[in-house]
Amino acid sequence: PAPPWRSRDARSLVRFGGYLAGFRVVNYVGRNLDNVLVGRFLRGSGLGLYSKAYGLLMLPLRMVNDPISDVAVPALSRLQSDPERMRAYYYKAVGLVAMLSMPVVAWVAAVADSFVLTLLGEQWVASVEIFHILTIPAFIGTFNVGTGWVFVSSGQVHRQLACGLVNTALGALAIVIGLRWGIEGVAWALVVSAVVRRPPTIANCYRGTPFTLRGLGEVLWRPAAASTLAGLGAFGVNGWMAPLAGPAISLFAS
Repeated sequence: PAPPWRSRDARSLVRFGGYLAGFRVVNYVGRNLDNVLVGRFLRGSGLGLYSKAYGLLMLPLRMVNDPISDVAVPALSRLQSDPERMRAYYYKAVGLVAMLSMPVVAWVAAVADSFVLTLLGEQWVASVEIFHILTIPAFIGTFNVGTGWVFVSSGQVHRQLACGLVNTALGALAIVIGLRWGIEGVAWALVVSAVVRRPPTIANCYRGTPFTLRGLGEVLWRPAAASTLAGLGAFGVNGWMAPLAGPAISLFAS
């Protein structure tokens, strides 16, 4: 054991960890602020319906994003000195996340009524409409982890914290405005917020890096288009099968 001492390397590590910890606190507040505001201003069953729909929708996305992130961030950090390989690896990893996540979101959006009824039961059927709305920001957010990979692996966590503060403030403003129209208004506010905030967030993240919005678009358009078409097909099949599914679900529940 030795007494604590300061060095330039230690200061940089502490600074990096402080910014990253600050972002995670801000991100946690931003992700839970909607529940606080809905519970405070929309009394009754609104918070239960909203939180159940949101939690059920986010579960499969976390199961995809978390393990891939655990691999992507260290790999990108090691490739900082080789921009070409870093760019190729990043786009491949983001494409993998999109390929796995987008079809899941499109499918649950198409069969939301059967999905909620089977997993949660008839008492949560009222959350189906909210679930449908939230699939839009969820679809947009399937590649959200990609910005975090860039900020952390390139050491730009101070910019990540600043971006998180701005996004949390804008998200809170959108939710406050949406409260005027009830729980559906909050859900639609999240849709508008996601659409408006995402492009500038990605552009700010990619500044000074080998990544571009155009390159990201070239990676994402195929899984996005295929998932959308498949979701529309599943929606049509689900509507056609719904009269037959009702008795089967009732038998399963009994």
